Amino acid sequence: MRTQTTDVDTSVTAAQPIAPQRLRWLELVSKYRQPIGLTVTLLLFGIALVACRHMLNELDIYALHDSLLSVPLPSLGGALLATLVGFIILLGYEWSASRYANVTLAPQTLALGGFTAFAIGNAIGLSLLSGGSVRYRLYARHGLGASEVARMTLFASLSLGCALPPLAALATLSDLHAASAALRLPAGLL
Repeated sequence: MRTQTTDVDTSVTAAQPIAPQRLRWLELVSKYRQPIGLTVTLLLFGIALVACRHMLNELDIYALHDSLLSVPLPSLGGALLATLVGFIILLGYEWSASRYANVTLAPQTLALGGFTAFAIGNAIGLSLLSGGSVRYRLYARHGLGASEVARMTLFASLSLGCALPPLAALATLSDLHAASAALRLPAGLL
């Protein structure tokens, strides 16, 4: 049988815990967070402008002007019509996603959310993550929760992903010889 001792090991409890201290530089950064963020944003914007300037130096403005004027008006009209149809389809994706998530949003809100989410998602990549965060930022102001926005984002991304392969197949079949030349595959394989 063990005997109980009431002696406390003083080597463990003799030292007092270290008091938490905030780092001085962290306090300074927290204090000037907005001006630092604005400065970094303006600096990155300036760097982007310099990069664009260097890229535009290689461009022949007169050749660009001539090539734009050489586009036939029916082709330009067809491109504008296809763009308009694409935007309407984009709104259809967003409207269908809102119906799927059982939410009602104003058409202006759906248009803004759909355009910005698809634009940023396509520009940055990882459209589920980046487009979803943009949708959440915009739709949370209108009372939507994270689960509803996640359902909308998943529906819009999956419906677009399911529509692209048949459209790519139709585009390939519309001009088989050009597709085989572009893909460097025999036309019989396509």
